Amino acid sequence: MVCRICHSKAHNRSTCPLNVSILATRPGKRRCGCKRLSLTSRRIKRLKIFTQPAPNRGRRRTSQNLLQKAKQVVLDEITRLEKLVWADPISSLEHAFFEASGENKLFFNFADMRENVINARFGVKELVPGEDFGHNDGLQVILNKNTPMNEIELQKLLLHEAMHHNVTRVRGGNRALNTEMDHCALALLGDPDEASNFQLGWFNCVFKDCQNARCLDTTWIE
Repeated sequence: MVCRICHSKAHNRSTCPLNVSILATRPGKRRCGCKRLSLTSRRIKRLKIFTQPAPNRGRRRTSQNLLQKAKQVVLDEITRLEKLVWADPISSLEHAFFEASGENKLFFNFADMRENVINARFGVKELVPGEDFGHNDGLQVILNKNTPMNEIELQKLLLHEAMHHNVTRVRGGNRALNTEMDHCALALLGDPDEASNFQLGWFNCVFKDCQNARCLDTTWIE
């Protein structure tokens, strides 16, 4: 048997050295309420995939060639991020999700990030026509087959969707972060669409039961 991820023989997913979920911690107490965040934090370096300009050309629908090229770039980036999370000090990826979620302990599931990207395909299942570019169903990334995209746009979308569901709490029964926390972290990491939403004030508070008495945004998006 050959591992689909690292192409090594005679091991399954549980023993593949590239399938990794990492527990990350930071000092201090868990935060239960909103906090003013900045897109220009010195502790959080924006990711190159997100900040690279996308050319206004080369867009195609359901191009397997462009998708395969984008997948490889994103898989390489996931491996790079994994190495940073393993190392000290706390990486920008960790800082972004710690700040967005308020947690002081998080699991970063690089195994499922890889699986989601490797299994990515074009389709329309559960996508809102004219609105959704893609989504992560927990097993794979579904890319809107009706939306023309170039390779750079596919890279941004694949990395964005791979982050969903794959950074989780250590505590509690429901360990998933809400979508707004994911999006807030992605804004801090340089995702252009989420950064725009951040600047519009959509991420003033992403806590359902905010305990900050000075919270200005009492609307929580389910």
